[in-house]
Amino acid sequence: DKFIDLNPDFLQGDSEGYNKESLLLVATLQTLLNTEIEEPKIVLIDEVHYAYESDYIQSLFLRFPKAIFIGLSATPVDDKNFLLDGFDAIIDDYQTADLIKLGWLVPFKVFSQMNIDVSNVKLSKTTGDYQDKSLETEIIKPDINFSIVDNYLKLGEDRKFICFALNKIHCAALQLAFFDNGIITEIISA
Repeated sequence: DKFIDLNPDFLQGDSEGYNKESLLLVATLQTLLNTEIEEPKIVLIDEVHYAYESDYIQSLFLRFPKAIFIGLSATPVDDKNFLLDGFDAIIDDYQTADLIKLGWLVPFKVFSQMNIDVSNVKLSKTTGDYQDKSLETEIIKPDINFSIVDNYLKLGEDRKFICFALNKIHCAALQLAFFDNGIITEIISA
């Protein structure tokens, strides 16, 4: 809807074609690489950090050398905190509060379970992030999982919800804690 003035169309793997007069095409990287199109002036790639090192994005750079590439990401740096290779700058003009005021995001309430002691958790020397194995020891505990479930029971208003976990092991532990309280959950992981 926001791009309606550009007469948008989309490329899909099993589609018969697309409107060549459209000023905006939406496609997956895989479909775009398998479809002949004119070189675009601008290429927007959402969540660019997920596939950045893949051959898909690198192939687009080679295929469309005159295009301007805009990579959208909340984490536009590599594992050493350097800007993703091939990009020239980070544009960070809007924060979450700005986007809420502009009406692009809905206001939210944040509730947290208990305070967790992470003083013994080791940090990665390259990224400065917590090391997963070290963090597992402090996070995947019955009292923490109970606190998460208990807060949902008190504040969740029986709504559908998404609960982010540390890793797959934590997902399984949380799922069991929710099941023990009669709340059916599913695990989705990449």
